[in-house]
Amino acid sequence: TIILDIKDPENPVYLGRTDFAPTVQGAAHSSTLAKGGNVLIETREVFGPVREGFESAYGYTMIYDIKDKANPTLLSSFKTDFTENIEGGATVHDPKVRGNTLYLSHYSGGVRAVDITDPANPVETGAYIPSRSNIWGVYVDRNYVLASDMGQGLKVLQKTPDNDAPTESE
Repeated sequence: TIILDIKDPENPVYLGRTDFAPTVQGAAHSSTLAKGGNVLIETREVFGPVREGFESAYGYTMIYDIKDKANPTLLSSFKTDFTENIEGGATVHDPKVRGNTLYLSHYSGGVRAVDITDPANPVETGAYIPSRSNIWGVYVDRNYVLASDMGQGLKVLQKTPDNDAPTESE
């Protein structure tokens, strides 16, 4: 992820970038900011979890401290427990943050809710994984999580009262 100062959109200024080890699969795909713009949530899209010479993982989320834009610091990564090949893939896509909850879409892996109160220690608090899902994106509005399923249409999920985990709404 390239970080630019765009106060003057006609003359963007390079500030910094995220980096990753040479054995990490994928590349920065989508991102969002949290914690007042001081934390960068970066998703890395990978469709095949096994590739010779690389770590075995579907795409996953990297969380950076970007208070110093010239030197982003990796705080943590969040990975699902998928290790087998999943038809349609289970790579992460399209992060959204509301408060201290990160919402992620994972194609066949559904929707994940992750507590990022401490960005160095993300904790999955809930998941919605329908059969034959192909969840491309999420959007959070009040007490609802909207999940766009490329094969089945729009899923309207309601957060449960005890946490921000999504469940399907009738």
